[in-house]
Amino acid sequence: MLKVGDGLRAQIYGVLHSPPVKRILPRVPFMRDVYLGWKRRHPFDREYGIETSGFIEVSALAPDPETGKSMQCYGGSQPGIVRRVLATLPDKSGFTFVDLGCGKGRALVVASEFDFNAILGVDISKPVLDQARENADVVRTRFPERTPIQLLQGNAFTFMPEVDKLVIYLYHPFGREGVEQFVAGLEEKIESEAAQVFVVYCNPVWSGILDHSRALSRWSAATLPYDNEEIGFGPDMTDTVVVWQSEPARYAPQRGANRHVYLTGPMRAELEASPRATH
Repeated sequence: MLKVGDGLRAQIYGVLHSPPVKRILPRVPFMRDVYLGWKRRHPFDREYGIETSGFIEVSALAPDPETGKSMQCYGGSQPGIVRRVLATLPDKSGFTFVDLGCGKGRALVVASEFDFNAILGVDISKPVLDQARENADVVRTRFPERTPIQLLQGNAFTFMPEVDKLVIYLYHPFGREGVEQFVAGLEEKIESEAAQVFVVYCNPVWSGILDHSRALSRWSAATLPYDNEEIGFGPDMTDTVVVWQSEPARYAPQRGANRHVYLTGPMRAELEASPRATH
């Protein structure tokens, strides 16, 4: 990509991502990588000296075709978006941060910038976990004062940590069945252990499943822009992020938390412009 100023780059990508243009250009073979963005090395990787970039199809991640039906491809979260969401959480003291379907661990590295009690990533794919472990080693060496990143290979659909204060992060890692399994396990944990939980769901394609959970309530919903230096290193210019909590009496929901999530494609969730009326 040409090195241009942040303002000009944002203008160029604004045109490329306008609805009329985006309906046509992604169909052109040489333009597909421009829209995907994930294939280019992210500035975050250069900053930290790690490798979290790239795009990996489900077929290269899933241990078997059946598991793959409830998995999504790998592409890293935008660090600026993760950072802003975590900064807004009303409480992080004593919490464990868990990224389910963590891939190469980009969100885990961002979480290490905060004072979490523990940081854990879970993924079923050994190749991406091996890279995540290398990245965690780099962060531990460069920043020994930070909470260390732990990695676990396993089925993220059903994994549930044995702690009672959790921030769970999802970047659209599962299909419907995977999200249903995750929510069922989380409900059981909250109801049996009185756990305090925040679920941060970036690109919440299956938000309706969490909205209908008997154990969760919306805390916030926002459309967040990429940082200027991140434009061109992901498939869009913004991401929708919805946060649920398990104890709504403890923290009042943020303004607009109940805005409706709708899909603009099978892999893209967006928010309606204004909150729904409540009765």
